[in-house]
Amino acid sequence: MQPFGADAVLSEKVLKTCVQRASKGDAEAAYRLYAHYGIGVGDAKNAQKYFDQAVALEYPAALYAHAVHLWDEHSDPAMVLRYLKRALELGNPDSSNLLLEVEAALKAKS
Repeated sequence: MQPFGADAVLSEKVLKTCVQRASKGDAEAAYRLYAHYGIGVGDAKNAQKYFDQAVALEYPAALYAHAVHLWDEHSDPAMVLRYLKRALELGNPDSSNLLLEVEAALKAKS
């Protein structure tokens, strides 16, 4: 699920439900809150809080987004690779293309 665009801004009812679910460890709810705060209403502090939670709970789209960020920041390719592989294992198909790119970069370095 990619809750971006018009779907990023949650209604009060859905927002309340997502906060409750995220507080109980629901990764998808945390990711929806990340999108709501980060993309929908522009609250970076809450967006980061819920993004970190979604990554820690291994929500596939969050793992992929985290890997993309790390790759863009020229972080350790092995770490990026771990996040991408896990996202792919959990069903995020977007991970496969970047996974090939990172694997090629690691191979070129050896």
